[in-house]
Amino acid sequence: MEPISTHGKWGFREYCRSYRRAYRFSYVDLAEIVVFVAIGLIVNNVVLFSSLIIVIGIIAHTWLIPIAGWTFKKGFREERTTTFSDDGIMVVTSTLTFQSKWSEYATSKETREFYILRPPWPIQFQAVRKRIFASESDEARFRALLRAHTVASLWTNPKLDDLRQSNGLD
Repeated sequence: MEPISTHGKWGFREYCRSYRRAYRFSYVDLAEIVVFVAIGLIVNNVVLFSSLIIVIGIIAHTWLIPIAGWTFKKGFREERTTTFSDDGIMVVTSTLTFQSKWSEYATSKETREFYILRPPWPIQFQAVRKRIFASESDEARFRALLRAHTVASLWTNPKLDDLRQSNGLD
């Protein structure tokens, strides 16, 4: 299949929104809660202490971590060119080049604004904005790549599915 190239720049709100759409609670979060409940037992006020920690944790995961990622991670605020092919994904900005193989992503999920690609371990993800594709044909080819290389959870989209089938991308 011919590679698909996209070009664009993330906005702060869009980046934070993608993080919130992609994040899911994991065993790490459960372990944190168990530790805090244990500390609460020592302090003799489990309900108050645990509730406070859980609320702080949720705020941190949904608001503070995306802001820190935007502020401190290299390359998020720059123009980027992303290329999708059967070999994997390559992201190029003025300060970095990131290349990954499809085998690094176990699952993919479609949301209203993004495609979320997840590795087998929790918390990390790669978000792809839907609006970044130059044409519906490019998006249909991208969806075919997701189906071929990940366990894809994609919405039914008759127009894109027809394009995929008419281009022989099954």
